[in-house]
Amino acid sequence: MAKKFLIMPLALAVFILADALLVLVPQAGSFGKIAAKYRDISKKLQELQVGILSRSRRMKAKKTLKEEVAFLEKKIPGPKSDLGPYLSLISRVAKKTHIGLVSIDPLSSQKAPKNKYYKLFYLPFKLVIRDTYHNLGRFINALENSSWFLEVKEIKISGSYPKNNIEMVVCGLAR
Repeated sequence: MAKKFLIMPLALAVFILADALLVLVPQAGSFGKIAAKYRDISKKLQELQVGILSRSRRMKAKKTLKEEVAFLEKKIPGPKSDLGPYLSLISRVAKKTHIGLVSIDPLSSQKAPKNKYYKLFYLPFKLVIRDTYHNLGRFINALENSSWFLEVKEIKISGSYPKNNIEMVVCGLAR
């Protein structure tokens, strides 16, 4: 009787083990498939997140570039025929830096290098100044850091200390 009592739990254990193997072995393959799908989905999600980050970086860069273009467009005044703004700017800077500005003569405008967005022109001005080196340095610095594009193209200094005779060509940009 003890043997019959022992056979029954042993048979039950074998049955449960066989059932578990029959159920788990096929599921192990499906677990592998699920794990592979999970890896693929996880990889695609990471790629998507990188894409979103790079898109947001591109959008920020585009916004920054638009702001820079708007800022630079403000530094180029109106048409080349309107010399008034440049003349008044040069006069204001000369007054502010206490430079001895003798005369301002506009020269003929020249085409700037080709640009696919704007047709630009150089507006040169010949300035005659009588002052010291220090005041000249302040004046050039103030001109080149003004609200519009202005740069010194040529400079000729003659005369004696303390006041020098200075002739310079300053160019601005116009549309």
